Amino acid sequence: MFSTLPPWVFDWSGHLGVALYLGSYAALQARLIRGSSYIYALLNLLAATFVLISLSSAFNLSSALIQVFWIAISLGGLARLIWLNSGLRFSSEDKALIAQIFGVMPKPLARQFLDNG
Repeated sequence: MFSTLPPWVFDWSGHLGVALYLGSYAALQARLIRGSSYIYALLNLLAATFVLISLSSAFNLSSALIQVFWIAISLGGLARLIWLNSGLRFSSEDKALIAQIFGVMPKPLARQFLDNG
């Protein structure tokens, strides 16, 4: 399937993967995104996938193993986020309070705050 694609596709796939890795880490360090967010896990999943695609033209076992495990860890993180968020329930008063005071607070943290407060 991949053998019919021109070589530049694999090169640019790798470049895009590296850009996603670096961009997501920079956004994390700049506190633009949280490490426990869907966007961070998705960016890392996409980055690893693009780098793995690029390795299909110039294979390197060590790099491929890193990307496969990075994909598995990202999928595990996404599954954990879905599981944590699926069971949370908020009353209309809770939602209004969270929106008014905390804005974009993650749902699990908001639930913990309300339960402890």
